[in-house]
Amino acid sequence: MTNGMALVHFKQLWCPGCEYLERATFNDLKVQERLSGLLLYTLDVSRSRAVLTAYADGSFVAAKGSAVC
Repeated sequence: MTNGMALVHFKQLWCPGCEYLERATFNDLKVQERLSGLLLYTLDVSRSRAVLTAYADGSFVAAKGSAVC
């Protein structure tokens, strides 16, 4: 069951930080427990500069679409 909130993980094939998130952070049982109420998405933007430019700007968006920060 989710609470309607989502976490989107943008990654690129060459990114060591992205690899670490997948290998260590997202496989940690405590992290999985904390994220259990979220919809989880991973977007590989390695081949799509348009997706990276449009969405991976470091901003956070609330459920109704307004920017959080």
